Amino acid sequence: MSTVKGRVVDRNRFSKKYSLRRAPQRLSYQGDATFAVELGTLKFKDESEKEFKFEVSFENSDYTVMAVPRDTEGPDGGSANVNVYVDNTTLSRNSVTIKASMKFTGVVDVLAIKVG
Repeated sequence: MSTVKGRVVDRNRFSKKYSLRRAPQRLSYQGDATFAVELGTLKFKDESEKEFKFEVSFENSDYTVMAVPRDTEGPDGGSANVNVYVDNTTLSRNSVTIKASMKFTGVVDVLAIKVG
């Protein structure tokens, strides 16, 4: 498991300014390793497989992906009892394939993280 030491700091608090109003926060990440996160949603419509393309490519295919179903509907109208998983054989720098155990209609949240 990867760990990263870091903190979020307000860049406006580094300099002394004695104005009547406080400037809005300018938050930035300070850490000992790079930290990349990609978050998105996939809309399934009577499908069991879909490809998620990243907005910015990762350096390599060494990242972790998590897929969570949300608002699912089965073929008979009720909530779908479906298992959503990541196909590790399709991991690339630009995209990943999300598969389901059966066809369903709904939304799946996808989270890709690379630490280090």
